[in-house]
Amino acid sequence: MKTPREYLRVYVWEAPVRLFHWLNAASLLVLCVTGFLIGHPLALMTSGDASSLYWFGTTKFLHFLAGYVFAAGILLRLYWAFVGNKYS
Repeated sequence: MKTPREYLRVYVWEAPVRLFHWLNAASLLVLCVTGFLIGHPLALMTSGDASSLYWFGTTKFLHFLAGYVFAAGILLRLYWAFVGNKYS
């Protein structure tokens, strides 16, 4: 009969690493959705005021913002690779 082994619990993924991964996943989702909308814009035909139909400008702003968030997440992750524990 085998004897039970004692396992050592190792803390591998720190909270900043998990945060960077979720941040990059969310920004990639926003980039994909807004990129599709920019590439194939919806044809909205209304008789409303032009200022109330500024959704395309908002879409472009969200796209650029998500790109900057993604780039910042990559740079912070590279920084944390040197500062974090040996697994990061």
